[in-house]
Amino acid sequence: MHMDLHPHTPHKGATSASVPKDDFDIYLRSYDEESGTTIRMRSKVDAIDYKYFVEPNIPKFKLSKEWLEEIRKSIPELASDRKAKYINEYGISNYDATILVKEKPVADYYEETIKLGVNPKSSSNWITSVILGHLNKFELNINDIFLTPKMLVDLIKLIDDGTISSKQAKEVLFEALTENKEPTKIVEEKGMKQIGDTDTINKMIQEVLEEQPDSIEQYKNGRTNIVDFLVGQVMKKTRGQANPAMTRSMMIEEIEKR
Repeated sequence: MHMDLHPHTPHKGATSASVPKDDFDIYLRSYDEESGTTIRMRSKVDAIDYKYFVEPNIPKFKLSKEWLEEIRKSIPELASDRKAKYINEYGISNYDATILVKEKPVADYYEETIKLGVNPKSSSNWITSVILGHLNKFELNINDIFLTPKMLVDLIKLIDDGTISSKQAKEVLFEALTENKEPTKIVEEKGMKQIGDTDTINKMIQEVLEEQPDSIEQYKNGRTNIVDFLVGQVMKKTRGQANPAMTRSMMIEEIEKR
């Protein structure tokens, strides 16, 4: 609750000098968190209604500018400031920024991943979708989970360098959250490293095209979405370990050569 003092509007023809210094509206204001504004509530007829008096047991003291500045620096960054930074500096959407700053521990977690050098958008996507979904489902706080910001960053880097696919990463993240295991160890234990060498992928492509001889003609007759099916067959043969983008590109190249 906030009390505010506002001068009465002078009557027509009056000057500021003619308005008594103590001629103020005295009323309470309420803070609206959604809009970030204050709203006038009720006023008092007389100032005496507030029962103002000097507290005799509290001595007067002067606040130095240095001390005030020290306090200002110690105040945590406000949610509104963080949101503006996420949108303007990190390039994430207004919707995701609003979700991230809703709870301070979540915003702290997110910013820690940024400090560790991960792409801000990638981090935001994984936190707002998978991690917060897990928290909501099991009614947890982000400080309750085993997965640290460093572990999330390590997982995202495995995607970025092509070690695992996004689909694999999602499976790993779910298991890391539910089983309290490090993502990198899950990848090692399950042998999930993505196949990225052209010889291995090309061998699988040849096998798939031999098994699906009609697919080449279908593609050349305009049914280009047959490529998705063929890539899926390669992924099945490699248990999801073939690089999807590379497989698709090589598949199209091979079909068009025939």
